[in-house]
Amino acid sequence: MGLNSHLFFISLYCILQAIKPHNNKKMERCINIDWFQIYCLQPYGCNLPQIISQKYTIRDRGMGTRHFKMLMDVWRDEKYLEIQYLPFSVKSDKGKGIWHPDACLIKLCNKYCYGLNEITDLLDYLFSINIQLKSISRIDICMDFQRFDNGLLPQTLIKKFLSSEYYKLGASKFTTIGNQKEAVEYDYIRFGSGKSSYSVYLYNKTKELKEVKDKPYIRESWEKAGFNNNEDVWRLEFSIRSDAKHLIYLESDFTELPSGEIMNETTGEIMNNNVKLGIDSTGKQRAYLPINCNMLQGDSLVRLFASLSANYFRFVRKGKGAKKNMKKVDIFRNLYNDNQIKLGIVCKFKESGRTEKMVYNFLTNIEKETPELFKSIHEVKKNLTERHCRLFMKRIEERAKNLLSENK
Repeated sequence: MGLNSHLFFISLYCILQAIKPHNNKKMERCINIDWFQIYCLQPYGCNLPQIISQKYTIRDRGMGTRHFKMLMDVWRDEKYLEIQYLPFSVKSDKGKGIWHPDACLIKLCNKYCYGLNEITDLLDYLFSINIQLKSISRIDICMDFQRFDNGLLPQTLIKKFLSSEYYKLGASKFTTIGNQKEAVEYDYIRFGSGKSSYSVYLYNKTKELKEVKDKPYIRESWEKAGFNNNEDVWRLEFSIRSDAKHLIYLESDFTELPSGEIMNETTGEIMNNNVKLGIDSTGKQRAYLPINCNMLQGDSLVRLFASLSANYFRFVRKGKGAKKNMKKVDIFRNLYNDNQIKLGIVCKFKESGRTEKMVYNFLTNIEKETPELFKSIHEVKKNLTERHCRLFMKRIEERAKNLLSENK
């Protein structure tokens, strides 16, 4: 190997030392959106496939769904959206039918739900082609973690609930899945039914990825969050449908004025039109906010998950009297203010950091100098992730250390 090659590896090693992260603090949780589907109205009389095909590749499924005549897939580098359009049951002037004639359902595919700003970018695109957002049809918000704040393992919580050592506040209908080897082990519990306005799931996500379908981008988010590789990752998930009403409760006491406006009894403030009054799971009248797209980014998403957890995933220890008076099981302590919670954004979709850019530029130079490898290198660049970059740089570092040792 010539001097120039030695200098290249040594220089690259020095750059690597300069950009190496110094903060080794591990995050124990990450929050994401796992399902995002919206109800929209397309422009009157438009040819929806024709409009979308101006920017993306579309593939007609040649079939419909239960409510819509047509179903098409929209592709970027991978399948990006699923769109249902042309409803069977159209509303008439006489009030019959279900859907507006221009109604469509647009679902963001799972992988893109984990990307930075993907939902915002989707909404901006739909706005640019005059597709009107009416409401969120379904959204699943989840948190991946390994233990509760009190050290309790998720499967232990399920066992204590099933043995009536713990009671859950709110909806009591549930379904469990487990297996029996030397002992009975539970790895899934759902509160609510498939027809419920909202359902709560607690399940072993590591096991699901191994046995059902692997999703490398989810495992990548765990690696980024710093999870312990020797423990399974569990998921707490809230699945919310469009007919869910009383979801995001506000802490103060409110009253409804004769005018129909909602007033904060403590401050006298008149709330905005989005605030409604409803009954929570304990039977108390409270003010709430319906979920909207402004709540699905950054800090707001963490706050949203904390609110859902505080209202719909509460447990108490078995005791005397009414459940609401029993001692609370402290599984999450002040969830919103916990700095261990981070958004589990997939590295592939975030803006490139210095390491990724350096590796990307390195590959680009090789691509120019070796045309015969263009196709292979192009595929590598297209699927480049932060994890790949770290592995690449680790190998470069090892090579550089060997060269330094050999050449003193």
